[in-house]
Amino acid sequence: MFGFANAATGAFSSYSQISKFLEGKFIYNQNDFYVQDNWKVNRKLTLDYGVRFVNQQPYYDARKQASNFLPETWASSSAPLLYVAGCANGVSPCAGANRQAMNPVTGQFLGTNSSIAIGTLVPGSGSPINGLAVQGERIVDTGYKWPTLGAAPRFGMAYDVTGNQHLLIRGGAGLYYDRPSANAAGTYNMIGNPPVTNTATVRYGQLQTLGNGGLSTLRAPALQANGYNSPLPASAQFNIGIQAALPWATTVDVSYVGQHSYDTIQTVNLNSIDIGAAFLASSQDPTAAPSATPGASSLAATNPDLVRSYRGYSAITQRFYNGWRTYHSLQLSLNRRFRNGFSFGFNDTIGLSDKGSIAPRLDHGAAGTYSIRSDQADAQALLGDNAPQAHVLKANVVWDLPDLKASRSIVRALALRRSDSRFEGVRASGDRRRLTLRTHRLILRPEKMMGERKQGTPRSGSSGKKVTSHGPRRARPATSLGRAC
Repeated sequence: MFGFANAATGAFSSYSQISKFLEGKFIYNQNDFYVQDNWKVNRKLTLDYGVRFVNQQPYYDARKQASNFLPETWASSSAPLLYVAGCANGVSPCAGANRQAMNPVTGQFLGTNSSIAIGTLVPGSGSPINGLAVQGERIVDTGYKWPTLGAAPRFGMAYDVTGNQHLLIRGGAGLYYDRPSANAAGTYNMIGNPPVTNTATVRYGQLQTLGNGGLSTLRAPALQANGYNSPLPASAQFNIGIQAALPWATTVDVSYVGQHSYDTIQTVNLNSIDIGAAFLASSQDPTAAPSATPGASSLAATNPDLVRSYRGYSAITQRFYNGWRTYHSLQLSLNRRFRNGFSFGFNDTIGLSDKGSIAPRLDHGAAGTYSIRSDQADAQALLGDNAPQAHVLKANVVWDLPDLKASRSIVRALALRRSDSRFEGVRASGDRRRLTLRTHRLILRPEKMMGERKQGTPRSGSSGKKVTSHGPRRARPATSLGRAC
């Protein structure tokens, strides 16, 4: 009932609006060049080697609407003030009309129903862009930098052990640079940082007097940031294996495959609340009665922006380029090429190890400094193992079904249709700890007849009989499930 009445009269309890609508124009440039060579050392050994040079520019807004947060330029003396909780009657704890937002410097109260302004910015205090730099102003046009040139060497070799291509050793290693997506790098969201935009909230007003009435508040903005001088995310990949030719047109391949990525993006809240802050005396709300649940009535729980290290800001989503991940595996395959109407393939990837870095856990100093927690190594040991999948199995089979022979016309038609059919099956399974069926597909698929045989004449290839055909009969190639490195 009251909701409809408020809508009819234009009354509202809260109205928020962004100061400006933004649309970015995101671009980047990339220029690569490479040199490579192939050297056949002798009849058994062949080497491939080269290097790719990468000139990789970050994504950025060509309209220069984004800003980046530089922690080293933030100053506590320039940080805006935030309203704190106070008791207007001078008696603590307090509630209702007596609990009001208060200027922490002047002690002035905002008045009745102002408790919703606790933790918001005090107008005219401090710098709203403390630690921020707009594209092209004190920082590069792209907002952050990557190295101008990166070199990525590659090497591969093949050694014919027996000299007749029945037993070979193959191996390779290479360095590859990655381009993080604009989402991962935070580029799209950085145009929402101050000073280009901010969000104002008006409390308890009417639409007819919007902007002239009600309690107007400005919350501490959340920021998106990227490390200013960052390395190129990289991945080193390496493998070595042995391949052997077996009877019946079959080959077996046993290989070790590994990967180590480093300098990858890790997202961290640079303005997170320190572990245990809710239990500190300095973090308690002086206007709230003690809670039976420890920390439940602290500012860390009720007004977290009041206990953040970088005062004047809410969460600061910072991209650090210090992530890494290392993976080791064995890859086995057994394949028979399509011969005499039959082929099959079997692959097994055995995960040996998969470990990666976890996001840094931070401790903050009083002046806006931060450091990695002393128990980071313990957390890494506990949480850094990704528990690789033990086995990933894939198998396929192709069988060209034998022809049927019949004298009656109806049966003969069925026989001709089946003569160009084949049986195909694909199966894949895998689990972290045990093997399970994941997918299973069986297909009986007729092929289009490429020619016709005269009635009573045998198929091509039989002895002593002449065959009349209008075209060759083609075999569908077998499915190959090879190893990719």
